[in-house]
Amino acid sequence: MIRAGREAIDRAEVGALHGLTVSQAARRKPWADPGHPPPINRPGGRKGPLWDLAQVRAYVRGDPVPPLPTVDDPADLLDASEAASLAGIKPASWVRYAGIPGALPEVAREVYGQPHWRRDSVQHWLPTRPGSGAGGGRPLRNGLTVEQVDEQAAELMARVADEGRSMGVRELARALGVAPNTATSILRRVTEKQNTQQRRERLEHQSE
Repeated sequence: MIRAGREAIDRAEVGALHGLTVSQAARRKPWADPGHPPPINRPGGRKGPLWDLAQVRAYVRGDPVPPLPTVDDPADLLDASEAASLAGIKPASWVRYAGIPGALPEVAREVYGQPHWRRDSVQHWLPTRPGSGAGGGRPLRNGLTVEQVDEQAAELMARVADEGRSMGVRELARALGVAPNTATSILRRVTEKQNTQQRRERLEHQSE
């Protein structure tokens, strides 16, 4: 995510700030140095990592690295996976909608070949998103269907697990904008789905 008012740079720009050419940076990998600011996105597939310009500049100068804003802003720029998470759908669904003219909000900015959407554009798009209504399931009070909430909860739980901890009911309720008792049901439902999937994968592995 590119926080409102911040600038993002890619590997080549990080290398340039370190005084390296593209080929030198590819070999040297200065972004992997201890204490170097981490990427501001979650790279994967064809999506390369991006860094906050101000943070990298401070690190190169030897100054304290300024923290990123922690409060969501309507002007935050979200990549496809982050926009999908906010919308409560799978990234693959977001990418599929991108191939349908007018199905997604307008791209706010292309950042090193990666389309980004404003947070408020995604939020305004939610009520008119494809599949909202007939066939989408009964919406919850936060405007999402049960399936979409489960997908969003699973992604949130995975992120927290990456941090080495588990997500509690109150934290999940706040993140999803639902009541604690609803969050309890969501947590139980998602956990059961994950356990079922893990058992299926173990059985498939044993049968190989």
